[in-house]
Amino acid sequence: MSRPQPQNHNPAACAGIETNSSNTELPAASERRRSPRQTFVAKAVIRAEANAAAVTVGFTSNISTLGIGLHTRRPLPVGETFQMHVELGPVKWAARLRVVSCKLHGGTWDVGAEFVESDSAAAAPLAMAA
Repeated sequence: MSRPQPQNHNPAACAGIETNSSNTELPAASERRRSPRQTFVAKAVIRAEANAAAVTVGFTSNISTLGIGLHTRRPLPVGETFQMHVELGPVKWAARLRVVSCKLHGGTWDVGAEFVESDSAAAAPLAMAA
């Protein structure tokens, strides 16, 4: 069974999103990640912070201490922040993300995101120090 192709739309509508029609990989020397990645596959629900009604479902592909790789059917705007919820068996986890890359690849969008602290998490150490 073939996968449905994304609708033909202008990726430029989502600022900062690049399309990648080639199947070439970048050489290892161009690796810019600051933390090693581990394979991590789970269903993810991604909700835009700017518009809580905008929900996207996708799958994680890899994770590091600083960020996560995702595959979605819709592009996510670079620079925007999202709330991500992941369930893997009995484990439920949520994180706040900022999209750093989004590229069309093989019918889905490859999204790279970095973890960002929530306002409450950043304020917690300050509250304890007071």
